[in-house]
Amino acid sequence: MQFFLAFDNFTFQVTIPTERDRHLEGKVVAIEAFPSIHEITDTENETKHAFADMSSSVPVRGSKVEVQMSYERKEPSSGRDSA
Repeated sequence: MQFFLAFDNFTFQVTIPTERDRHLEGKVVAIEAFPSIHEITDTENETKHAFADMSSSVPVRGSKVEVQMSYERKEPSSGRDSA
């Protein structure tokens, strides 16, 4: 099973194991990333993927993730997102 959550510029894809997946225990499995709406509609910009092992309950400290964003023009808010 796959859980896929998209919010703004971020998407999270989580594999949820089921009883049917018991035969895969201890094996390395390749999982394809679902394309986000940005990948489908914005073919001019590159989308990057990163994978994180979240199987541990121990917090990870000192790990850094770099994010780079840019824009072509600045437009006033429509008021939809303002408080």
